[in-house]
Amino acid sequence: MNESEVLDDFKIEIERAKTIADELLPNLFGNITREEVFDFIIDWIRLADKTESAEINTPEKYDLAMAMLLLSAADAAHKKGKLAIFQLSGAMFCLGGSRRTLESNIKLSEQAKRNALKRHAENHAIKADALKYYSENIDKFKSKDSAAEAIAGNVVPASFRAVRKWLTEYDKKQRSAGTE
Repeated sequence: MNESEVLDDFKIEIERAKTIADELLPNLFGNITREEVFDFIIDWIRLADKTESAEINTPEKYDLAMAMLLLSAADAAHKKGKLAIFQLSGAMFCLGGSRRTLESNIKLSEQAKRNALKRHAENHAIKADALKYYSENIDKFKSKDSAAEAIAGNVVPASFRAVRKWLTEYDKKQRSAGTE
């Protein structure tokens, strides 16, 4: 999972928090709006960060804001004699679970990428050898096909099609870099 996917998930969680807040606040706090509660939370984060401006712009600050919102709602529910604490604890559990799942998915994705690179290290080395030979001897060949024929099986243990594909990719990269 890349950084933009994490931010997208984070934005989805923010919208979910707003929905939860819109449902809970009228029942628990009376006429207090979601904006007022989030303003209070942002003020609290600003004090904690010792900064002039604060935003709920990181997963950690989001978790802090949601925990404060849910705990405040639980306190208000208790004061009103409502038994919404069970629902709130469930919401907090889900919130923490989604964060842990997100972090776990990121770690698993990174581990899978590292393992794939290790598994294919030999293939990457073969391709690098073929491209090195091609770049050093490019003027000896009339075409990419003749270069691929000469390299495939002789220089590296790869098929003509694979080598031809590598050479095409290499030439495209060289042209786009302006080195040819």
